[in-house]
Amino acid sequence: MDSPEEGLKEGKEAIGEAIQVSSKGKGQDENEGEGEGVGKGESEDRKGKEEGEGKEGPYEKKAIEPLPSAKAPRERWPIVRVYNLDGKVVGRIRLPQIFRIPIRPDLIRRAVLALQSHRFQRKGRDPKAGMRTSAESVGVGRGLARVPRIHDSTRAAFAPMTVGGRLAHPPRAEKILTKKINKKERLLALASAVAATGSLELMTRRGHVASLKGLPLVVSDELQSLKRAKDVERFLRSLGLWEDVLRVKSRIKERSRGARSRGRARRVGKGPLIVVAEDKGIMKAARNIPGLDIVRIRDLNVELLAPGGTPGRLTLWDSSSFKTIDQLFHEVIA
Repeated sequence: MDSPEEGLKEGKEAIGEAIQVSSKGKGQDENEGEGEGVGKGESEDRKGKEEGEGKEGPYEKKAIEPLPSAKAPRERWPIVRVYNLDGKVVGRIRLPQIFRIPIRPDLIRRAVLALQSHRFQRKGRDPKAGMRTSAESVGVGRGLARVPRIHDSTRAAFAPMTVGGRLAHPPRAEKILTKKINKKERLLALASAVAATGSLELMTRRGHVASLKGLPLVVSDELQSLKRAKDVERFLRSLGLWEDVLRVKSRIKERSRGARSRGRARRVGKGPLIVVAEDKGIMKAARNIPGLDIVRIRDLNVELLAPGGTPGRLTLWDSSSFKTIDQLFHEVIA
């Protein structure tokens, strides 16, 4: 029987041999696995290169997209209906470009104030008013204020704070009352006021009352030839605009005394505006309808389109003026 020491020695040697064998086998397995992985990856890459079509991957063949065309498809241009005198649709017309410019209430108000300032009347005072007197100051030492006084009296005169005396800073006729506005700003304000007539929201905000399907309103050129007021009334009723005329009638204010003697006895509001290319009798036919204004397109101004500087007046166009409106504002549109 072997001694315990020899048995222990043999056991250690057996354990060492087992550890070496296990570590060697593990290293071979890892090397084999790496070799298989590399080979497999290379074969897959080759396969991807060969097949390359149809599958997503680094070697996919993508179709070349065409460059965008220089002539992009134009968006559909808005169309406006054209009505006859009976309120029926008889045609369609393209919306002018002027109705697409931004609305500038600030410029519109400036242009209206400039127009109104040309109607202001100058006023002044007589340069000698309050100074036609012999009043003089008596000086000091008499226990009286040093204001000019009439001779042989203590009554003061001439000075601004005295009864019948002059004004300290009287209004002068030389004062410049007119306001100026640049030409381009005036044109832009007028174009902006025209564009505002196509907004239903601005029209309602101004207080106009009408049963409309849309804006702007365009009527055939038969409108120019109306001769009688009852024909104009019938036409406005067919389009639903007579309600706005009734609104103006109900709000007419009768003035008295000084205003009546100065030619402004009645204060009448603003109703619909009709723009025509040519007058063939409609101006005379509609002049007695309160609040209704008729104007030729060449005489159009900002105050007619935006009374008081507030844009959005209810406006009616005849087809000829509607077609030529872009030609009048080519500087703004360009």
